[in-house]
Amino acid sequence: MEKDHPVGVALSGGGHRATLFGLGALLALVDLRINRRTTQIASVSGGSIANAFVALRCRFEEMTTETFDPIVQELATTVVNRGLMTERWIWGFVAIAALAPVMAVALVLWHGHLPKPWVTVPALIVVWAALILLRGLLVERLLDARYFHSFRRVCLSDLQSKEVEHVICCTELTKPSPLYVSSWSQGRIYMRDLDIPTGHKLGIVWRAPNLPLAVAVRASAGFPGIPPRRVPLDRFERVAKKRLTFGGAVKPESVRASPSPTVFLSDGGVWNNLATQVRLEDNFFRTGEPGETPTVLFVVNASGRLGPQRPGRFYVPGWAEFKALVRIVNVQNLNTVSPRVEALRSASERNWTEDRRATGSEPLTIQVDISSSPGDQLRNWTRPFVNRPKTLFSRLEWNWARDLVDSLEEILGGEESEGEGELILKRVKDALARRPDPRTDEELRRIEDLQGWQGFSDLCSLAGGKLEDVPTTLGRIPRETAKALIARGYLNTLAGAYVFGVTDDLSLSLLSRERLDWLTGRLRNVTDRSRR
Repeated sequence: MEKDHPVGVALSGGGHRATLFGLGALLALVDLRINRRTTQIASVSGGSIANAFVALRCRFEEMTTETFDPIVQELATTVVNRGLMTERWIWGFVAIAALAPVMAVALVLWHGHLPKPWVTVPALIVVWAALILLRGLLVERLLDARYFHSFRRVCLSDLQSKEVEHVICCTELTKPSPLYVSSWSQGRIYMRDLDIPTGHKLGIVWRAPNLPLAVAVRASAGFPGIPPRRVPLDRFERVAKKRLTFGGAVKPESVRASPSPTVFLSDGGVWNNLATQVRLEDNFFRTGEPGETPTVLFVVNASGRLGPQRPGRFYVPGWAEFKALVRIVNVQNLNTVSPRVEALRSASERNWTEDRRATGSEPLTIQVDISSSPGDQLRNWTRPFVNRPKTLFSRLEWNWARDLVDSLEEILGGEESEGEGELILKRVKDALARRPDPRTDEELRRIEDLQGWQGFSDLCSLAGGKLEDVPTTLGRIPRETAKALIARGYLNTLAGAYVFGVTDDLSLSLLSRERLDWLTGRLRNVTDRSRR
């Protein structure tokens, strides 16, 4: 069981769908008191909105149900009532993009020709380019005003986080490589160093307390339509660290070229929409400083389903190219997610079958998937447990038995002595006292507990529907859909935490229909918080 292990969370992308689903997962961790052992929350795109909001509003590890609920309500009601990129704003951006061509046509119609084209054309191009570039800055201002409730620039140094490291994942387009914005130590920027000839994944770190939080979130959620964010890294102090030479095999001066002073950041989902690369690929934690590296990782996957489209959309010239470009981006994004999800599932089955213990380098990964209802998720977990029985002995039991046999052979192989029998009995007695507990099919028992718990069955009705088909936008989410997204994130996280032994106490769950109504702004207060 992993009840005492430090915990990490990876919040996937998916627009406001991922924001609300991730909020439900964080809410469950607080109710189950797992937040007290949480040391890192990484995020991409829509998940970064929830991650940044929580980092700014509180110290997550200190939250209780009573103190965290108002924070969840504040963000959830903003998504439900206001959103960020509503249809009005999107049409405004379209109008901005069309402004210069419309002005050119108006001038031709008014004068019969384009007056002073050597002046007018460059001027229109400059105006058009300036208006297009302002889109990204406008998104940042909206983030500051609506989510961070400040018309000044909220920076990384303003975050409330202390023991929990909040990591916002972006994609650097010029390298290309992932780039992480961390809340640790008043704000850090970490970028992979891809010029290492040995292929080892090292990184470069900058201190960035003055980096605006909206810049990081805008870059992390910069799906097509939001331009890449330019960030000059020479504004920040680089953290000097001793270069690794791999035992002298690499000369320090040839390790890498000088870092680019400017990076162009786009959606973190371009690299990995699950945000799992932070722990599972780069082993990134507190920019290399000591701490409790997470050995349990909740992978909160709110990635949407890519359904079929009508072929008629690809017949219209011009429009077909645009739709094809969007479709290609979505297909590529899907193919960064599916192989990783399958690899995580296979690793979980293998670790369970071979009875491996979670470590910092190979954490226990618990998948919290939006595409499965709580009941379906339990059934999905049941199949590998039933179809792939565990080995006869766990690795710990096998090593224990081998050590005992070696010890007894050492005694029996030596010269016969008077106290040999007593020594053998003592060795056996000591070994039995240290014998590891044999692991039975505990997960199956816990799945049956949840399936038989009437309270869990009642709550599952709150999380129904094809939630993976909720559009990937930053617009408003209908209240009933928002309640279902929060409920599914909550229940799937609760189920994963209980089945895999991260918690033993289901009585801590406080989810109810009335509480969901309050969290999404339908009720002014919670009238029923009785424990289920």
